[in-house]
Amino acid sequence: MINLNLSDGEYVAHVRFMASIPIWRKSGEGGMEDFEFDQAIFNLADLRTGWANFPQGEAPEWAFDKSLGQRRPKPDDRDWKRGFKMVLYSESLGLREFAATTAGPSLAIQDLMNVYGAESPNHAGQLPVVKYEGAKFKKIGKGSTHQPIFKIIDWEDWPEEMLGDKGTSESEPKAESSLDDLDDKIDL
Repeated sequence: MINLNLSDGEYVAHVRFMASIPIWRKSGEGGMEDFEFDQAIFNLADLRTGWANFPQGEAPEWAFDKSLGQRRPKPDDRDWKRGFKMVLYSESLGLREFAATTAGPSLAIQDLMNVYGAESPNHAGQLPVVKYEGAKFKKIGKGSTHQPIFKIIDWEDWPEEMLGDKGTSESEPKAESSLDDLDDKIDL
């Protein structure tokens, strides 16, 4: 597991994109609140994919893939969904976790990772500054979603606030990943 150094293991500040009604929500002292998302530094270098289980009223449980290109089997017969988890940072938001199992954000991150994979070799030691440019309505099968539109607008050195995110815990190794594993598709 990535050592995010976000808390003492009790609470992780986070943001969520509500794909059904295209709004952003962030955790706060009084619970979840709507906010206008503009841009943030995305830690795509340590993006993880895998299976997530969100039991009612409990913290999410994750079973991460070994790498971005290697899907692990579904852990058991509980209500697991494919998803991603990463950390982002902005001065206004601070350090936040961004995770999702819904189609809209997952498609957006897959598109963003393709751009990141092409551009990151020219920006060693840096992370992308990602701008949110709205959302597009998308029909998927019998349902629909809103897919966030993300654009890399700059590259910056790792902010001091994210330096703890560069390491891994000693108890569980970081998933091995290579941009070559992507093959233009993250297995969400």
